[in-house]
Amino acid sequence: MANLSKSIIVSSVASVASLLDTQYNDIKQRLSDVANLSSKDKADLQAASTKVKYFTGLSSLISTNEKAVSSLYYIVKNAKAEPADLLKEIAINSYSLNKFGFMIRGIANGFYDYDLSDMSASNIIAILDFIKDDKTKFTMRQYRDQMTSHKEKADKKADSGFTQTNQALKLCERLGIVSYTGGKISLGYGEYKINSENDLVKYLKSIFTKDKEKQKELDLAIAE
Repeated sequence: MANLSKSIIVSSVASVASLLDTQYNDIKQRLSDVANLSSKDKADLQAASTKVKYFTGLSSLISTNEKAVSSLYYIVKNAKAEPADLLKEIAINSYSLNKFGFMIRGIANGFYDYDLSDMSASNIIAILDFIKDDKTKFTMRQYRDQMTSHKEKADKKADSGFTQTNQALKLCERLGIVSYTGGKISLGYGEYKINSENDLVKYLKSIFTKDKEKQKELDLAIAE
């Protein structure tokens, strides 16, 4: 990975946003003369549109919000990937993309709330709760229970299985926020630890616990 800086992060987001916009326009152009779109065509068009929406929002956010830029810096650093490569990887999976977008918006705002308009994205909330509360270890069932507490407040039913939990934890693993330590994932008995020693987790905690001193320290450690 090349030397990382805020300027590289900003340009990488803009580059990927432009690429996704081009891909979306190419799909629209290709399908413009098709009278009856197939289910696959509709799905491809919707997926491309969703990617553009998220990355246009992300590009706008990091151009105006320092916390968003810093968090993305630590995400890329933690994931040990080239910025554009990681962003394109996340964009491929809509379940990762919406949760990623939710987390960045929460960081930019300095708080987060359960979002009834995108309940799938909101399933990343539990890990933010755990980090804020200084939790170091948890199970999939504890993660689902934490999500259930948010769903019940919003008068929504709890998840019966572990699909949403698994999707959220896969993203957390990819970003280096958590590590799998054992247990049967398919049965909901997976066990995880929060990597509280890394700078990304420290940054997330500083944001959501309003630790301005720690946040400033981590911000100043980032190259412009």
